[in-house]
Amino acid sequence: MLTILGLDPGTVNFGWSVVQARRKPDGHLQYRILACGVVPPQHTVRSVVGTTGEEMAVLLRWVRGVVTQYGVDLMIGERFQPRSSILGSNTELIGMVFGALIAENLAGRLPPVERILPATWKNRTRRGAIGDLKFLYRGPKQRRVRYQGSNHELDATCIALYLAYQKLEPENMYHGVDAAGLADRIHRNSTDPATAKRLRLAAGKLSRVPVSKPGAKVLPPRKRRRR
Repeated sequence: MLTILGLDPGTVNFGWSVVQARRKPDGHLQYRILACGVVPPQHTVRSVVGTTGEEMAVLLRWVRGVVTQYGVDLMIGERFQPRSSILGSNTELIGMVFGALIAENLAGRLPPVERILPATWKNRTRRGAIGDLKFLYRGPKQRRVRYQGSNHELDATCIALYLAYQKLEPENMYHGVDAAGLADRIHRNSTDPATAKRLRLAAGKLSRVPVSKPGAKVLPPRKRRRR
């Protein structure tokens, strides 16, 4: 049995997922998601200078809590590769986060952490039953599965699964992990309030129309111009 914490780090959107996996007698991997979600904004590192140390301490305290709560054996996170110089500070911050996680591991306070390039695990999902993630991500391109979770907790789950298969069943990466089943497991185990709200909306338990406050001025609907 192996318990892995997958991380999709970011300065604002920081996805995480704890996956527990074992190799069955038939040789195939069996997994379950213990919990997943998005790191609360007050626990992420956003400042390159100034309050970086204080923010890093808060994030590390949060990670240690997750590791202790779920008995995590290994961690793996996605390396950040910016497509332009605009996100250069993000690259620096995420590099600092990985450095801090490695230091915590060397001090014996956290399990080992591995880093992985986005293309490495995403190319593997395309070859497996999950398929191209662009059809699973929430957004206008979604076609096959009605996924209501955060794209970042989905990435973190796939990253954790990558390490699980690499350790337990490297010859069949992502074998038996289908998109619909993965989406359903994330829905059932997500701790993200936004995911829970989207699921209630999808089930028709919440109205999409905002309720007006008593005495509020109601504006008439805007007329569309004819072209």
